[in-house]
Amino acid sequence: METLFVIDNKLNSTFYYYSSEHDKNLLVHVLPETITETKIHLGEQFSLLNRSDFIVWFSTEFDLPVKTYVVITKEELLKIVMEELAQNELVTISNPSEFVQENVRFKCGKQKVTFKELDVFLTYDPNVSEGSSIFVRQEHIVRLYKQKVQKIKNPVILVKKFNQLKSAVDTNLTFTGMTVEIKDLLKRNSQKLIKYDLPPDNLAKAKEKVLQFMSK
Repeated sequence: METLFVIDNKLNSTFYYYSSEHDKNLLVHVLPETITETKIHLGEQFSLLNRSDFIVWFSTEFDLPVKTYVVITKEELLKIVMEELAQNELVTISNPSEFVQENVRFKCGKQKVTFKELDVFLTYDPNVSEGSSIFVRQEHIVRLYKQKVQKIKNPVILVKKFNQLKSAVDTNLTFTGMTVEIKDLLKRNSQKLIKYDLPPDNLAKAKEKVLQFMSK
């Protein structure tokens, strides 16, 4: 299973490459300002190319096979999360570290945020964010959503939630394929997952390290 997940925010999109084989599970974080060995800006390519051309380009430039892709815009992600998690128009989050972005101060720890604040929390700003911190924040929000949905026992509601998610994403997976992949991800959740933040300024060395992870 080799899947590229993208939270689409145009030039500031964030990229997650997930690979699993037997008991090996690797999640690679890739920042949008990553420059390839051919001196091409990742975020710019994502904005310029159509989806199929971008996947081919990404797989070639990063030496990472991509069989499936799932892309969701930041706006759609916010909409789904707010609908599922908000109480009185507030979402409870747990922020890993204090930071200020777009004049919004996020303290470290548990807190309630508005839609606008959650938007900032999920947004990558290369002028403010420390590289890997955006991935921690985005994964935290997705994890909250997943945990909430996993508690649903009513199959009718579950199908409704799944259909909502399917309609919100751009993917080359079929309905059946997406169902299988989600089940696989949930099954592998308890297994060891290696996470690697791909350095945006030394891709050649980074690719070597990724290959080492995958070949262990």
